[in-house]
Amino acid sequence: EKVPKGLSAAGCMLVSTLLRYDTVTVQPLATGFAWLVKNPATFVQLAKDRRCSRVLEAVFSSDCPAIVPGSRKKMIRALLADEKPGEIKLGYVEALALDSTASWVFYALWREATGEPKLKQQLAERLLAREDSIRVNNWALWRKCSMHLFKTNPKQFMEAQEKQSKAKALFSDLLQGAQASKPERIQKKKEGLQVGQDEVEAKLMGTAPVGRDPGAAPTAQQREAAQGDEDALQDVLAMIKGKKSKKEQKKAKRRAEDQGGDGKKARTE
Repeated sequence: EKVPKGLSAAGCMLVSTLLRYDTVTVQPLATGFAWLVKNPATFVQLAKDRRCSRVLEAVFSSDCPAIVPGSRKKMIRALLADEKPGEIKLGYVEALALDSTASWVFYALWREATGEPKLKQQLAERLLAREDSIRVNNWALWRKCSMHLFKTNPKQFMEAQEKQSKAKALFSDLLQGAQASKPERIQKKKEGLQVGQDEVEAKLMGTAPVGRDPGAAPTAQQREAAQGDEDALQDVLAMIKGKKSKKEQKKAKRRAEDQGGDGKKARTE
């Protein structure tokens, strides 16, 4: 199988962007990936192309709702299901790991297998069988996949995978809980905003506040607040008309009374 001709970097970037949409929106892409699951040899050939490899990396990233996790796991199992490679023939997994471009796709597969200890173990066993070639051609991949630990202490390697599996499950539960409670939080926020809006409208219209009996007499606090609002409104109107505010008028009246009292007192003396 050969990579189709006519592929462009711009086209591959467009496909990578479309993978961020849900499956229903980009159904043809999901259907195409399902076909690749049945044809892993084509998958390997595409992974070796520097343009297509970017698309396949995007498929196995966390920001790819277009391809459901179950389909990604099927792809990994399809690559592992090839006939057991011999000393000369490379299996699909080994072909990915030993290629300078496709090895990035393999590492994306490796990350996708997090939370699946047995799947990780199968991948690690295939890499270990080609230890010499991988250490020479792709030391970075050998190190990133913790292959030295798998070789020297497989029990500790599997314990680490089990911990990652539990952590992933816990994080998934927390994320689902947060997503489930989000609509409820939004609804409560809307209700709170509506109550606040109703109270503002009630004040402006002079009607009863929300939750209060329209026929009930206002409390002293409500009367005081209403009087304060009335005074503030009168002050604003006075300023617009160029007149003194009610507060300034009271001050002027007291000042005049004080001055009048002092005048009377002086005449008396």
